[in-house]
Amino acid sequence: MFLISRDWMQQWREYIRNVEQQSPPSLTCSDLICAHGKLLLPQTILSTIKGSSVDVCSVEVEFVSEDEMAHLGELYGVPECSYFYGVMQLDGQIVWRSCSLAELLDSGQDSETTQVAEQLGDCFVDNAAGASVNCLECEQISEIQHQDELQNFQNRVVNVHLLAPDQAVPTEGTVSVEANNSGRQRRSKRIRGGAGGASWSILANSDDSIYVLKTKIYEEIDAYPIRQRLYFKGNVLEDRLSLKDC
Repeated sequence: MFLISRDWMQQWREYIRNVEQQSPPSLTCSDLICAHGKLLLPQTILSTIKGSSVDVCSVEVEFVSEDEMAHLGELYGVPECSYFYGVMQLDGQIVWRSCSLAELLDSGQDSETTQVAEQLGDCFVDNAAGASVNCLECEQISEIQHQDELQNFQNRVVNVHLLAPDQAVPTEGTVSVEANNSGRQRRSKRIRGGAGGASWSILANSDDSIYVLKTKIYEEIDAYPIRQRLYFKGNVLEDRLSLKDC
């Protein structure tokens, strides 16, 4: 599957719906190339590959098939540009490779019965000597910056989920996507007894104490800080701890 900027794809979709709009610019992968001229995957993709959950709306790229990429390349491609794609190996690992526009268009003219994996492996390999198209140095820097942002954040949304009286406290192994993103965010300060399932989005900082977070929750709902009991990964959070400590 090939990588294309989501912004570019959105502009292209708007154009094909209404050709009177401005046509999309030339199709390049400049946003995916680091200062060393190699592929630097967005942090959202790197996190997904490592098994972490990410907000789909935050992913900066889209994956398109070889045939679709060849069609787009024929219309908007730039001869001197490289285009990146991933190949799934038998062990489940993804190997990232690149090809030129000419190689992309040549593969699109191959027999439809040819396996895509064979096309990618035989026609496009420009790193046969084993050189990676990924910039491992920039990926490491990106990961360090990402972890720093996770540990030292400002005005980030913290999702607070209200448990029903008979609902077990979620642990790290049982937290579900539904629990973290359940339903419509409530803005009412009135909570009916046993009204589990409601959720709120609270803006918080990494150095906020749990007690400060409770006061922010109180601003949204009628629940005094002293009556609140907050959990994270199954553990009760102490008032004196900061969000960063948790």
